[in-house]
Amino acid sequence: MVFAAFVACAPRGPAGAPPNPVTTLPVPTAPAPLPAANPGLPAVPHVAQPVAIKVVYPTPGAVIPSKDSNFIFGSVGNGDAAMTINGVPTPVWPNGAFMGWLPVPTADHPQYDIVAAVGSDVARATLPIKLAAPASTAGDTVQLFTKAPSEASSRQVAVYVDPHEAAPMGASSSGSGVST
Repeated sequence: MVFAAFVACAPRGPAGAPPNPVTTLPVPTAPAPLPAANPGLPAVPHVAQPVAIKVVYPTPGAVIPSKDSNFIFGSVGNGDAAMTINGVPTPVWPNGAFMGWLPVPTADHPQYDIVAAVGSDVARATLPIKLAAPASTAGDTVQLFTKAPSEASSRQVAVYVDPHEAAPMGASSSGSGVST
């Protein structure tokens, strides 16, 4: 009975808080190269604080609407950090800011696994996301109402448009391009 009371009084995390798994990806050892500096902008100041990963976008549990790639950006607190996101080397600017343009994680692993390091100062984070539901692949049916020059009444024409194929033969941006 005493054991049950002890367990019931043990501290717990916030109710409903999702688990925060931490990645086991290897620690990066060399920073990714930065793009060339824009001479029209002031220099980015150098920051050398302890490594701490802070993701600004996307937020944990955010729905990613993109189907192929997505931005992820934030700060690691140290401009000397080497960083990977899902194993992809990601540049870190002198002020510790980072921005990656990465493939959207797969449906069976919907998360960004982040590792940043400066020497033995290593930080790891896992950012869970949600993937948007697949878009419908069915084509659209467009109904055009036309008046033939020789006819006094309108005729209805239904055209099937497959979103995965080029415009129908004879279609143009200046007119309906549909002949009957």
